[in-house]
Amino acid sequence: MSEPEKNCKLTLYLDTPKMFLRPGRDNIYIRSNGTPTTTWFTGHAFVGLTDENGREEKWGYYPDPMASVKEEIRGVHGHFEREDSAHYNEAIVYMVSKEQYDAAMKKVNETTRSPGFYQLFHKNCSSVACDVLRAGGVEDAPSLFMGLTPHRLTMKKRALQVKRRLEVAFWKTKNAVKSLFTGRKAPTSELLKTLKDKPIPVKISQGMAASKNHQPIDINRVLTSLAGKKEK
Repeated sequence: MSEPEKNCKLTLYLDTPKMFLRPGRDNIYIRSNGTPTTTWFTGHAFVGLTDENGREEKWGYYPDPMASVKEEIRGVHGHFEREDSAHYNEAIVYMVSKEQYDAAMKKVNETTRSPGFYQLFHKNCSSVACDVLRAGGVEDAPSLFMGLTPHRLTMKKRALQVKRRLEVAFWKTKNAVKSLFTGRKAPTSELLKTLKDKPIPVKISQGMAASKNHQPIDINRVLTSLAGKKEK
């Protein structure tokens, strides 16, 4: 039995905490009055769901906007809302089947109807976004521990980026050795397909460009970059 086609996407978006950004190089979201938002310190995570026709919905979890920090720690009514124009710096993209997309969307609908209570160190933007990913059955979805804060998710994304680079280096070395004995090399398209079947880390420059221009992340460009190929 063949594997279902993965023509949908689930995306974990990260509005990266300031401590993980490069001063003067990475874009930090600032309010129109010139003051930083709370994500300057805490970061923010939200999830995108893209169907087989390329239509995407982005969703994020928040506490009551009038709640104090003490109330956010103890627990306060939460709400799950569309964030289609939300700012982000980097992301992880998961290619999924229609069935996985439907399962993730079911979780979104359930959370929208019954958002529960926001608790800063238990149920927050990061944990809810990761709940949606796990509901969609994605490979290597952040665990309950790793998905608890944007700081941990940022570290996971960057560790994933290092892992992919090592995998690319190993693939290229193995391919070069193979060509010595057979005189043939596997095409780079095989490498790109392998990378596409795994969680895809989106580096900061690519994430910021897509966010700034309000455009979807170009998966082909991300994969080309991961593979170490020059873009045409």
